[in-house]
Amino acid sequence: MAGVLVSNDTGEGWPVRRPSRKHPDADNPQAALRLLKEAGSEGRVEIHPRVYDRIAEIGMHSPGISDAIANGVREIHESNFHPVKDPWGPPGDAFVWDSSFFGRRMYLKFRVKGKRGRIVLYSLHSADY
Repeated sequence: MAGVLVSNDTGEGWPVRRPSRKHPDADNPQAALRLLKEAGSEGRVEIHPRVYDRIAEIGMHSPGISDAIANGVREIHESNFHPVKDPWGPPGDAFVWDSSFFGRRMYLKFRVKGKRGRIVLYSLHSADY
């Protein structure tokens, strides 16, 4: 990493490489979906504030969103993976599926963050794009 130097005994410096802070399943949509389902059933999904901008469209309100996520993600299968070519906002794993729980075709995007596999939900709304 440029700009990060550590001194040695001679007073010279050398670049320090920081360890990866990425979870091993972050680049594997199938494994990431498994982590999402686990986190959803345990109520450990971190919800990005922008999700709340559109939940009324699917008949949801803030207090019930965690239960809705847990029920909705049970319906998602690996075959519902929908790669996003030009993501709006942060990158992540996107899935589109026909939801019986929500009663419509849904779009969900999340990301596995950090070494411990924190799940952050960035989108949950009707699949309108």
